[in-house]
Amino acid sequence: MPANCSADLQTVINHVDEVFTSGTTAEQTKIKTMFGLSALKYADEFVSAIRAPLWTWQDFQPSYEDATTGFNAFCNYMEYDRDTKVFEAKGRGMGIDHAMEAYGNWSKFEIRQAGCTGVERQVHIHISMKDGTDQLM
Repeated sequence: MPANCSADLQTVINHVDEVFTSGTTAEQTKIKTMFGLSALKYADEFVSAIRAPLWTWQDFQPSYEDATTGFNAFCNYMEYDRDTKVFEAKGRGMGIDHAMEAYGNWSKFEIRQAGCTGVERQVHIHISMKDGTDQLM
């Protein structure tokens, strides 16, 4: 995993863990909303839903993936500054504010095959709730 993407993922994971462990209900709702998952009631449902990009890391096959597919696309999305049109390439990551916004947007939208063009399409997330019902986000 590229160092810049790893740094931002660690930052997001630590922040989400902290908020869902000791944050207020309002702080938790703010994060859920940022990820387009405000309807989820339980923290474990939320974190289960947002780990989807990490599954693509587990399935990563460098021999056939390029920068616009799978985990590479996710990392490129995380490390692209849409204002300056520049990628963070120094291995430090973009920081908590950018990382949370980018990860949240990735949760709601997916970059088209053309790469980081700013053109997005909605992705539907199907979640099985603890109460046995299914919900389409």
